[in-house]
Amino acid sequence: MKKLLFSSILLMSITCVFAQSKYDTLEIRKYFDRRFHQNGKELSTTEMTEIVKSNPEAYKEMQTAIGNKTGALVFKIIGGVGILVPFFIAPEGGKINMAYVIAGAGVFLISVPFSSAYVNHAKKAADIYNEGLRHTTYKNIDLNFGFTENGISIKLRL
Repeated sequence: MKKLLFSSILLMSITCVFAQSKYDTLEIRKYFDRRFHQNGKELSTTEMTEIVKSNPEAYKEMQTAIGNKTGALVFKIIGGVGILVPFFIAPEGGKINMAYVIAGAGVFLISVPFSSAYVNHAKKAADIYNEGLRHTTYKNIDLNFGFTENGISIKLRL
């Protein structure tokens, strides 16, 4: 009876250990842009980079994503300034130089492919990181019940 009770407790404790082995995946949620979350917390680009540092391939993708985000930011700022400055330097009631506005809009549009590349590379980095977690989290465990010369036994192989 003691062996059966011990075996039952052992089996329940193994089940509890597996129930608590939740890995911290990165989630991608789409709003107006893409945002990254881990355990319900929204992550900044810097935080996400720190998280994926443990996986070299994901870290490389994230570095590429950061480069694209920086490029997009530069073109957005230059384009925004090009669009807005003619409105501020035009005399009151005077003509606005539309050539600057159109040029600013064109520069701003150059940022779109960079923003898209940022999202794609960051998503790929998250996918690589999550895939790496799945390989390191799950271990092949073999649990066998059987009869031996001493009675019923449980054999656990990790």
